[in-house]
Amino acid sequence: MADEIDKDCNAPPDLTFAVDKGQDYVPPEHDCISTVDYTTSPCADSDSKYLGNLVGEVMQAGAGAVNLFPMLGVHNQGSLLDIAQDGWPISGGTPSGFNVMAPFKDDESYWLSSQYGTDVLTVPSYLGYDFGTVKAWVKEGVTGNAAERYQRPAPMRRRIAQFVIKQSDNSLQRVTRLRVEARDSDDQNWNRVDVINLPDVSSEVTIKLKDNIAAYRQWRLVPILFNGVASNESWGVQRLQLLEATQVAVTNLQDPILMENRNRAYAKTSVMLKCQYDHVDSQTDLAKFGINLPETWSFTVHFATMVEKLGRPVIVGDMLEVPSLIQYDNNLKPVRKWLEVTDTSWSNEGFLVNWKPTLFKFTAAPVNPSVEHRDLLGMPKTKKAMSDDEFLNDNFWLNIQASEVTEVIKQEADSAVPQTGADKQDLHTIGDKPATMGNARDLYVQDAIPPDGAPYTIGDHLPKAEDIEDGHYHRQTFSYLPLKKRPPERLLLWSATKGRWSVVAINTRKKYESHKPTESSILASQTRVDIDFKP
Repeated sequence: MADEIDKDCNAPPDLTFAVDKGQDYVPPEHDCISTVDYTTSPCADSDSKYLGNLVGEVMQAGAGAVNLFPMLGVHNQGSLLDIAQDGWPISGGTPSGFNVMAPFKDDESYWLSSQYGTDVLTVPSYLGYDFGTVKAWVKEGVTGNAAERYQRPAPMRRRIAQFVIKQSDNSLQRVTRLRVEARDSDDQNWNRVDVINLPDVSSEVTIKLKDNIAAYRQWRLVPILFNGVASNESWGVQRLQLLEATQVAVTNLQDPILMENRNRAYAKTSVMLKCQYDHVDSQTDLAKFGINLPETWSFTVHFATMVEKLGRPVIVGDMLEVPSLIQYDNNLKPVRKWLEVTDTSWSNEGFLVNWKPTLFKFTAAPVNPSVEHRDLLGMPKTKKAMSDDEFLNDNFWLNIQASEVTEVIKQEADSAVPQTGADKQDLHTIGDKPATMGNARDLYVQDAIPPDGAPYTIGDHLPKAEDIEDGHYHRQTFSYLPLKKRPPERLLLWSATKGRWSVVAINTRKKYESHKPTESSILASQTRVDIDFKP
């Protein structure tokens, strides 16, 4: 009896529902459902493509600019960053009917050398790129190209780490071994950077150069071994990309336990994306563990445009700089706003009629300088150095680190200030007037270059009056005189009404010296006897 009572108490009660009768589900007959399809039909795909283009056009027209520095090592569709965009291609000659710009365009056209047969190696043929010189900004309303920023012109140097080349489909028009050369100006000899063996294929080939810490203005590829020597063929190239960054494998984790990789590498050239974002009111929080920046920025970008420009979607770890958020310190120097991508997703506002997304959203937070971001922000009290001492393809080792570092220091100094003295661009105001000619009288200010990037001529002789117009600038030099007796350059302004030249500015940028004036005059004297001279 007790067992039956316990059994009844432990048994679950029988539940009775007023509506649900507990029957298994049986799908109803749906013959009456319409066959109209607005989401997966071909018409829906066409409408979505059209609407997606409209979304991209709206973002391009009204969204804000963001400079994205992609983290390297992730699969990129096409290439990393092709920097052959701001200069012009160079070659040893192009025959009629072909264009030297063809290898730098994303189409099916190609380039042929004007040399053929043995001339490809002996003349020789070459294909490369010239990044030009540093230009001054042009005043608003002034037409024409930007003037030279410096005199003498400073080269626009780029550091090439690898290149992508696609040669002709004809095997007789291919090079199997070439030399990579670089230089800074047309009157210099070419420096051999590397020697490369190319596979005899018609597909794209990515070649990584040796670690070279020097940057140059002009780069070119010169054939060494050519398949078409006996058949008198020309060298043909369909595609050539110059890349600043090499591909680093993110999958090679530095710390496999915590799944972290602090040795990141970033591209040194940014990609401009048009993004929609809202400004965030920030307030620095000084917590017990340090300064906290509780900011989270949300950016929305057109997905197709992003992939077209970047080669891949934005990923966690990418760095970006927002130009509209630049602040200024107490010296009125710009302080850039750096953010790091922390999360990515699709934007809810970007789904079209076929339920396919077109807008991509990523969030970013302020960056604190650390070892992960040293490629872009640098690290305090650190110095970059190279450890690769391999010299071209020779069978010996040669330590050229010291000479390469010295060359880089000279190049960077020459790019920053290509002539001795100070740069007037750093002196924004003098009193209540801007630092332009006529009112800038401080030491080392005037450099005899027209203001606001205005065009000018340069030379020892003055232009003829019939060849110039009123208000023409001319920078007069005295190159025919010995250097020690040469007067400083003068900037002259032509007045058609007065019919004469007037001196606007004189180059007062002098070389900094630690000697006193008396000592300097003695050292520069023409009658001084060299103490090291041995009769």
